[in-house]
Amino acid sequence: GKRISSVSKGINPFDVVVMIQLEDHIKMFNELKQNYENHKQHVKDFTTEVYDKLEARNRRSVDDVGEINEKLTKFKESFDKFSLDATFENIGHKFVEYNDSYADKFQKIEEKLNKFEEDLTEIGIRVGFYA
Repeated sequence: GKRISSVSKGINPFDVVVMIQLEDHIKMFNELKQNYENHKQHVKDFTTEVYDKLEARNRRSVDDVGEINEKLTKFKESFDKFSLDATFENIGHKFVEYNDSYADKFQKIEEKLNKFEEDLTEIGIRVGFYA
């Protein structure tokens, strides 16, 4: 029989590229997931704090409190709908397809998280957290 040495088979350079790419994606993915978890916690803490502040600041007009309340509720609804869980589940087996569009997806999610940050800050300014 013919002896096939591993050397003659060689390594497909494309496989190496895919492996490097995969590691990058997984790293990006894990960072993103961490950001998301931190953010979820931040939203929770922030919301609690806002409600506490609103209760403590009864010198604010009822309308003002109502408006901030509504804004915060809308914010929370949009944040709660924004779930990365499905993305996280898909990602594992989709990676092997060597699909570069994940970088774009991650960037879009990152942008959305940043937008949420800005919205929170804006609500915070309205409530008077920040001068």
